[in-house]
Amino acid sequence: MRIGTIVIIILAWILLSSTLYVVNEPEQVIITQFGKPIGDPIDKPGLKFKTPFIQKVHRFDKRFLEWNGDANQLPTRDKRFIWVDTYARWRISDPLLYFQRLRDERGAQTRLDDILDGETRNAIANHDLVEVIRSTNREPLQGDLTPEEEVILEPIQVGRARIQAEVLANAQERVTDLGIEILDVRFQRINYVEEVRQKVYERMIAERRRIADRFRSEGQGEASRIIGEKERELKRIQSGAYREAQKLVGEADAAATLRAYDTLCYGVTQAEGIADGDHPFADLQLVRICQLQHRQIFRIDLDNRHFVLRVRPDRLCLELSAVLERHGNIFRILYHVVVGQNIPVG
Repeated sequence: MRIGTIVIIILAWILLSSTLYVVNEPEQVIITQFGKPIGDPIDKPGLKFKTPFIQKVHRFDKRFLEWNGDANQLPTRDKRFIWVDTYARWRISDPLLYFQRLRDERGAQTRLDDILDGETRNAIANHDLVEVIRSTNREPLQGDLTPEEEVILEPIQVGRARIQAEVLANAQERVTDLGIEILDVRFQRINYVEEVRQKVYERMIAERRRIADRFRSEGQGEASRIIGEKERELKRIQSGAYREAQKLVGEADAAATLRAYDTLCYGVTQAEGIADGDHPFADLQLVRICQLQHRQIFRIDLDNRHFVLRVRPDRLCLELSAVLERHGNIFRILYHVVVGQNIPVG
């Protein structure tokens, strides 16, 4: 009795699980009976019923599905070989037709490989490389480039965006009878083949090096100009300082010479002598004879009164300078002689 109850429960569970099924939110369902679809597709979520054992549930995704193609080497209209990597997004628009034509997602991916790769090849072959790469007729940023280094972009008529739209439209026409809808097609990556890519890199490196050499030469020229200006300014400052120093030295020498001249010509002449005090004149004693600007100078000591007799060749007379004492008696001729005043005599 107990074993029979367990068997009944198991059979009831099997029967119930074959009769009931659940449709989830991102799913849509096709029911087949003996391998043939019956009824309409079920796309509303909830608990559903079917005939046990003879009907089967086929589930399909309602969400957007992805397709990633393999990178292919394709020729452009101007005979440039490039690698093109394409991806697309698609969805199941008619589950019944999709089940009848493709059965499952693996079959859909296989058909999309053929359709999208073929349409991409046709589109690339019908356009030049510049049309495949660029999307707009933009103006390049020249920066500090010279006229020889400026880049001139060739104008385009189509552009990559329109080529992608062309691939999408052509592919969509071919999948309408498959129960699927292609939502978007994009060129994920476009690149040169290996041989051409290396040459492009070498050309780019050569251009960058040429621009770098130009900048270096301009920098060296600017540095030389700055150094030249610095040296010129330094020499100007040094020459000005030397000129000012020589000027000061010359003025100092001139002042010293003038002071020495005034001292020798008009200053107090120091001479020592001894007078006896009985004679009206002291001991006339020649103290020194010297040459100064064509003048003969005689210095005598007259009783501690110092006099200088100067003889100039351009004047046949003597100039007698009385110094040290205001009241002197020289041959009873000179009175009230002022110190340092020159009196011509003879």
